[in-house]
Amino acid sequence: MKTKRLEVGFFENNCYVLTGRRTRESVIIDPAAEAERILEETRGTEVRYILITHGHMDHIGALEEVRRKTGAAVGIHMRDAGALEEKPDFFLEDG
Repeated sequence: MKTKRLEVGFFENNCYVLTGRRTRESVIIDPAAEAERILEETRGTEVRYILITHGHMDHIGALEEVRRKTGAAVGIHMRDAGALEEKPDFFLEDG
């Protein structure tokens, strides 16, 4: 698996793109800002999931644009789901 860390947005938040070398499927973690830059890092892959570690604005700023352009399923913990504009596709749980 290839891991790419991006520092995005005014606060230089970490956003991660994980890509399976064999499958060319990817996962985006915390699309905080700069949707086009994040999407550029996923070019040539199928984005399967967008995972949100928590619902603070500085972790979800580019979520809706990335979600719309990739069609990927979004997962977040149930307690943070209210921070999203649209419902998540699934919930993340500890463990």
